Order: sequence, then structure tokens, then C-alpha cells
Amino acid sequence: MGNIFLYDLLNFFIPQNCICCNSRIINPGNPLCRKCADELITVSPEIVTEHKMEYFKGSDQDIAIFSLYLFHMNNPVQILLHSIKYNSKFLIAYRLGKMLAERFEKDLSNYNLNIILPVPLYHVKKAERGFNQSYYFAKGIADYMRLKTSQSYMKRTRNTGTQTHLNKNERVQNVKAAFAMVKGRSVKDKNIMIVDDVITTGSTIKECISTLKADGANQIVIGSIALA
Repeated sequence: MGNIFLYDLLNFFIPQNCICCNSRIINPGNPLCRKCADELITVSPEIVTEHKMEYFKGSDQDIAIFSLYLFHMNNPVQILLHSIKYNSKFLIAYRLGKMLAERFEKDLSNYNLNIILPVPLYHVKKAERGFNQSYYFAKGIADYMRLKTSQSYMKRTRNTGTQTHLNKNERVQNVKAAFAMVKGRSVKDKNIMIVDDVITTGSTIKECISTLKADGANQIVIGSIALA
């Protein structure tokens, strides 16, 4: 009975069938079958450079970005992200965090990171959803690197709503001054990785960086499951 319960529990969080095509997965615990996994586009250094130039256009900031996949509509990465966010498959985010930390272990070790912080959700949205998917992604990275992660350092001060249909300028205005440090918490002189599930225009992550820098953070790097 115990083994059956454990199997059902694992199947709920990390499906035994591919979340894209529903075919049976030979290696339990993987969210995608081999065919769908092969359709994922791994982020290359060239892709990172291209996106970084777009995110930080007109800025003198040179912030390192570590990401796993390139986001495309109707690609398995979209289904993967939606499954994490809307179907409560948050342990997939945790596994992807460990994957990112393993893939970039050598590079990340150069930054002497102190803590991994997720982009915070507004408290009402977090209560409705039941979790912050970016936290589990951050925890996967932190656990692999034996670092600390926390949801209690930074907060979203208002509900910014979905940004799916907003253009870049509208997104910038939408998240302006939308984050603040939690009272009694400080990142002064700390090296931080700030992470989100997907980075589209960079508006949200840049606002988070501004908040952390204003509090005295030393060095900041960015992590994500996908770049759009």
C-alpha cells in the first residue's frame, strides 16, 4: 500500500507520462519523453549575448545570465512551463533548478554566491496558486550548490497582473516600483542569483535587480528556466 501511495504521489508531481504527448516515459521522474525533450532548444552563449543586449539596451550593466532553454510558442518548453505554473507540477521546477546548477556549476562558482532568490509573487496570487514556481526553481539551484534560498527577503508590493499581452514599454511601467525589501532583511554586500521561470523583456528581473542594488547587494547574476 505504501509503495502504491508513493507512486501515485510521484506521478502527481512528476508525471510518468510525457506532459507534452502523453506517451509513457521509460525513465520515471522525467517530465518529457525523449522525442519531446529533443525538441527543446538549449540556450547557447550566443543566444544569451543576443538577449542580454536586448534586455539591457541603453544600460551600462553587464549581468551574467544562466538559462536552460529558449522559449517558443507550441514548443515543449511552453507546455513544461505551463504545467509547472498552472498544474502544480512544481517539483519539475526543482529538478530544472538542479539541472541548471549542474550545467553551469563551474561558471557559477566564480561568483561566490551567498543566496539564491526567486522573483516574488504578490501575496494574493501566491495564496491563490498555492506556491511560487520560481521558488522551487531557486531551491533546486540552492540545494545543488549547498546555498541558502528564501522567499522572505524581497516582496512584490502590488498585484502587477499578467504581462502576457503588454509590450515592452508597458511592462516596464507595469512593474515600476513593484518590489521592495522585507523589513528587517538585507542583502548588503551579498552576491545574489535572482531567478524567474521565464524572462521575456527583462523588465521584471531588472526591477528586482534595482531593488537589490538599492539595498546594497554586491554582485548579481540572473537564472531562468527559459529566455523568450
